[in-house]
Amino acid sequence: TSKWVLGYLSRLGWLHGVPLSQNTTDVDKKQKEKQPRKVTKILEVGAINTELLNAAAEEEKQNVPALKEKRNKLHVRAIDLRSSHPGIEEKDILTLPLEKDYHVIVCSMVINCITRADQRGLLLTRLYNNLLPGGLCFLTLPGLCLTQSPHLDKKRFLELLEFGIGFDIKETKASPKIEFFILERPLVERGGNQQKNVWSVSRTLFRGKKYRNTFDVTI
Repeated sequence: TSKWVLGYLSRLGWLHGVPLSQNTTDVDKKQKEKQPRKVTKILEVGAINTELLNAAAEEEKQNVPALKEKRNKLHVRAIDLRSSHPGIEEKDILTLPLEKDYHVIVCSMVINCITRADQRGLLLTRLYNNLLPGGLCFLTLPGLCLTQSPHLDKKRFLELLEFGIGFDIKETKASPKIEFFILERPLVERGGNQQKNVWSVSRTLFRGKKYRNTFDVTI
């Protein structure tokens, strides 16, 4: 997951900070590189290792003046219910006070560990609300959640993310076992929960022995 996240942020140029102005559509690459930047704030939810924390620590290691402008400008806060490292805080995203100032949130293989559909919806809502406008959420979950659930498939899950929560879908991909989503909180809010009543109750959409996974999300 960290390789995927850092690779995407590298393509955006966000490893070296986020431009102070996000209106860069008509700015060429060289001009973008010269723009003033602020530290990219990242929240990692369900951190099981320190790879993102280590990427942020690279800034401390690079003390060569010639490399100063190319240092990683990342600040990573890593949380998990049970910490496996001193740098990972023992916090619950469902009860964590909203900060609403993260440029990036990484939430890998967490939503499937939550047992209630309404709590999964709360997770997605809190991921959205903790992001700054224009911020990105990197979300992953097991593919079986969307292929063997009687309540959700990938199409319906994407609709929930977009029209129920309010995200813009930037990119999706899949491996044989995992679904990957890059989601953006829009710069201009269109209002999440546009179809709140559509997602407020669990519905059985598919029937058969294949659909034995109980995964669902309600909001």
